[in-house]
Amino acid sequence: PLGHWVHDARPIRPDARVAETTVAVGLADNAVELWSLGGADASASASAASSPPALLRRVECSRRSMLYSLALRGSRWEDLRVAGGTIFNEVQLWAPADADAGAAEPNETKSAIHPETSSVEARARPAPFAILRGHEGSIMRVLWSEDGTRVLSTSDDRTARTWRVPDGDRKKKKEEP
Repeated sequence: PLGHWVHDARPIRPDARVAETTVAVGLADNAVELWSLGGADASASASAASSPPALLRRVECSRRSMLYSLALRGSRWEDLRVAGGTIFNEVQLWAPADADAGAAEPNETKSAIHPETSSVEARARPAPFAILRGHEGSIMRVLWSEDGTRVLSTSDDRTARTWRVPDGDRKKKKEEP
């Protein structure tokens, strides 16, 4: 079992870095874990089918928050985006691959949940490229638009909002509705 509530899971296409079948799992502690499904692929041989899923990496957002909702977008690790709805009335947008691109803060502590992921990759903590504020209550649901240009959110303040996602401007920290 995972150490936190699972809010979303998304298959990730293999690429040059990750050749096996993988899934990204978005967790309530504002982290994304990349898991190898091992022999869980339908095309796997009978001998490979017995290999258990394995944690490949864990990336935590630099803004540590408990999330009531999280939505993933993207089918490749480098394109993966996270919309996390916090208990602090904001939606945080971040990209796990920013940990690879140097757009992350160092974190020298081992993961308490998965101490075996204490590599440099596991310690990098990307900052949000946008923080969406305007709700007056905890964010209960977030959803990416089909084209990825908008995020929709609902809150326990009994409102729903639509937010424009900044065009590649990772330095922008606040986006108005």
